[in-house]
Amino acid sequence: MYEKVKENFYNDTEKDSQIMLLPDIITLSHKEKEIVKENTELFKKAGFIFEEFGDNTIRLIGVPSLCMELDTKELFLQLLDEIDTVAITATQEKEEKFISTVACKAAVKANMNLDKEEVDNLMQKLLVLPNPFTCPHGRPTAIKMSKYDIERKFSRR
Repeated sequence: MYEKVKENFYNDTEKDSQIMLLPDIITLSHKEKEIVKENTELFKKAGFIFEEFGDNTIRLIGVPSLCMELDTKELFLQLLDEIDTVAITATQEKEEKFISTVACKAAVKANMNLDKEEVDNLMQKLLVLPNPFTCPHGRPTAIKMSKYDIERKFSRR
C-alpha cells in the first residue's frame, strides 16, 4: 500500500483518485480548516478531491481508489489529526508521514479474514518490495522462527 500511495503522490501526470457517488460533507473546526488550507496540496497530491462547502465545511468528492472501502470522512479527519499532532516543518518529512498514514489506514490489518488467494497475492507483492520486513512505521511484517522455537511453542522441547 505504501508503495502505491507513494507512486500516486509523486506522479504528476495522472492521479489515482476515485470520484465518490455520494460526497462526504465534513464540518471542520477553525483549527482543522486552517490545517486543510495549509496542506491542500498534500491532500491533492495523494488523490483527495474536495471543495469548500460553506464557512467551515468541505465537500469531499474523491479519494485515492485504495481508500474507497474505508470510512472516507473518518479517514480525512484522522489525516488532519495526524498532520496536527506531528510538528514537522521539513516538506519531505511531512510528505512521508502523510503517505505512510494513508497507506496504513488502507492496509490489511490483524484479524481481517483473507482467503488463500488473497494471502498468496499479498505475499507475492510483499516479497518484491525493496524492504519487505517492516511497515513504513518500522513495525515488523514478518518474524523468523527456528525449528527449535516452533517445537518449544508446541511443548515438544
